[in-house]
Amino acid sequence: MARMREIGASFDKGYRDDLNYNFGLLEALIGEANGLTDNLREEMLGKINNLQQQIDMLTGENIGELLERLNDSIQQALTAAQEARTAKTATEEATALATTATELANASALLAEEKANYANEKAVLAQEAADNANLEASNLSQLKIDVVQATQDANTATGNANQATQAAQTATDAIYIVLPNVTGLVNLKEWNNETQYKKNNFVTLEGNGYMALRDNKGVRPPSLPMLSNADWAMFVQKGEKGEQGTGVRILGTLSDESSLPSIGEPGDAYLINGDLYVWSDTTNDWTNVGTIKGPKGDIGPQGPQGEQGPPGQDADLTEVNQEMANIKQTVTDNQQVVTEHLADNVRHVTAEDKANWNAMLRAVTVGGSNEDANNPVASAILTSGIAKGAPDSGYWYIFTFTYGGGGGATPNMGQIAIAYLNNGSRGSDMRTRYRFGGEWSAWSSSFHLPTPVNAVLATGWYVNTGEALTYYKDGFGIVHVNGRVRRTDGNTSRRVTTLPVGYRPTKAVQSQVTVGITSSGYVDIDINGNIDVWLEGSTNVSVLIDASFPTTV
Repeated sequence: MARMREIGASFDKGYRDDLNYNFGLLEALIGEANGLTDNLREEMLGKINNLQQQIDMLTGENIGELLERLNDSIQQALTAAQEARTAKTATEEATALATTATELANASALLAEEKANYANEKAVLAQEAADNANLEASNLSQLKIDVVQATQDANTATGNANQATQAAQTATDAIYIVLPNVTGLVNLKEWNNETQYKKNNFVTLEGNGYMALRDNKGVRPPSLPMLSNADWAMFVQKGEKGEQGTGVRILGTLSDESSLPSIGEPGDAYLINGDLYVWSDTTNDWTNVGTIKGPKGDIGPQGPQGEQGPPGQDADLTEVNQEMANIKQTVTDNQQVVTEHLADNVRHVTAEDKANWNAMLRAVTVGGSNEDANNPVASAILTSGIAKGAPDSGYWYIFTFTYGGGGGATPNMGQIAIAYLNNGSRGSDMRTRYRFGGEWSAWSSSFHLPTPVNAVLATGWYVNTGEALTYYKDGFGIVHVNGRVRRTDGNTSRRVTTLPVGYRPTKAVQSQVTVGITSSGYVDIDINGNIDVWLEGSTNVSVLIDASFPTTV
């Protein structure tokens, strides 16, 4: 006969499978009971099916209710088994039913135990929650105590701070009360009729000490028996003259301290190596009071003439004569070196060089100079007027530099001219020029660009109002040509203008221009100064010319 499976305490799938197996086995046993009536079998099967449904619904439902339903089902099964045993006398079926009921009872007991364990766990959790709540309540009470204590401490600190503030204010008030009485406590020594004294100043007069009662000047402090007046109060009175002190008796001179007597009298003194040792009643010993030296005395009278002594031995002049000979030779040698040195014109300035240096170092004459800048003598002059070689009218400082390549009356030179401070509107204008081969170049500006010159246009060319074709040359010898020219008469002449000598390029200059949308051309500036415009079939044109180039002159 098959045995039923042991049912565990868990409600997992294995538990449900074991329970279903046992009920299946129970149905088989009941089906084998041949003595049961059909009504009893149906009733038994109905109760078992009812129990099976309750077991299948176990997941998710209340444990207490499930146990009650399970107990009811078990009770119904026991009742049915009892009725079966009454109707059926077969011992095996009754035994099987009893085994089933036992196992069902075991299952109920396991469920009851699980329920108890669950309840115990809940109780433990509830106890822990209660303990935590009590702990938090205790902490809250302590926190309340701490807050109250902190509040009391803060109030105490505030009170202390207020007391400290009040004490500081009281001290400040006291200082302000005392301050007028201590201001001016300065010892100004002996009183002077010309000194301005302030309240509380100290002075001395005739051995007495006084304090100023108020600011004053020229008010003499009072003399005894008066102790004060409106300006001064005596606070220290001159003492009486003291008794005559003990004098010093120098008893002699000793070689060292060990020679001093073991005892002496007040005023006893000895000289040891220039130091004075005096007996002291206070220490009962000799005290070194330092070197004793009086002021230098007057020169004594001259003593009598002594007798002439015997003649001495002749001196040995051999070494002296040799030394004199050496000195004479040295002088001769040095004289030769000096003569050669003075004759060395490479190292020394000659009379002519000196004259040139004096001319170059001569100061600039203030207020004008008669020297001609074209033939300068000094290296720096102040001259005026173009006739004197200046760049322009007005006064100019002119500095001259002579360089190689020429000599005699017409050496090569370079000059820098700087406009004088009050030289009209030129301000800080500076210009330069040079002389080469006896010919001076024109002055050129180093600071300001020259004023552009309007070009003379060929017939047929013109400019609109506000436009112009101009040219100029800067301080570096670069010529700049700029402007817009127009022609609308249909003439095909290409010549626009001709630049003068000194403004012409060293080689031909060309630049491209655009005419309309599809046509183009170029501007040509030749070395002869001609400026031509070359176009492709256009006679009515407006051309912008902008070119820069170096020139030789």
